[in-house]
Amino acid sequence: MTFSPYKFYELAERLLNQEWCEEACYRTAVSRAYYATFNRAMQFIKNKDPHLIDRLQGKYKTDQKGIHFIVRVALRKLGCKAYQKMAELANSRIEADYRLDLHFKREKAEWMLEVARDILGMIERC
Repeated sequence: MTFSPYKFYELAERLLNQEWCEEACYRTAVSRAYYATFNRAMQFIKNKDPHLIDRLQGKYKTDQKGIHFIVRVALRKLGCKAYQKMAELANSRIEADYRLDLHFKREKAEWMLEVARDILGMIERC
């Protein structure tokens, strides 16, 4: 049995619900929520068109580093509007993981989890 990307989202929610949750926790929750959407999107794309990612990587001359962009392009090509919100969540994930000079607030983490929940629902409806 394969690992469900929804487990990443569930972990993100559990983290935010802990009373001891502070900034590192908020950042981790956003990262896990993003990867829930990213991995669910990959599953969706591979189910709809198993070779689409490879074709797009060739077209855009990207490697694994550009896979996050390619996933959003693939969603758009498949008519799934989740790609629009995924860009916002991806930017927040980058901020959470790499912009340690910025203060990351609980409110932002809560908002990004709502965005992730919306994205997961959009993918299911595509």
